[in-house]
Amino acid sequence: MVAHTVAGYRFAGLLLVFFFTASRVTRIGEARKRALDPEFKEGGQRNWKQVLSNSGIASILVVLIALITGGEDKCLDSKESGLITALIGGVIGHYSCCNGDTWSSELGILSKSEPRIITTFKV
Repeated sequence: MVAHTVAGYRFAGLLLVFFFTASRVTRIGEARKRALDPEFKEGGQRNWKQVLSNSGIASILVVLIALITGGEDKCLDSKESGLITALIGGVIGHYSCCNGDTWSSELGILSKSEPRIITTFKV
């Protein structure tokens, strides 16, 4: 959280949005998840490995951004700096991917239908 805040309020905000939305989605259907999953953890408790995997790459990227910009707030503007734009895009993409993974696993288990492969739609 500190690295995200030092790199800019937008990164801290992005981390908080990821954390709060993922935490909220995790709590949906807890009773059903408890019945379906023998490894169910109350409130979606995470261990340090899960936390590191969901924030490690983004933390490295925001530290690089802070070092390159000197802590100055930068926007997505590839004309000004393609590197900064790519790094910011990496942070956004990282949290989008993590949120997609969290949401799909937390909500997918609640589905009453069989999962399907999105490339072939086969069960």
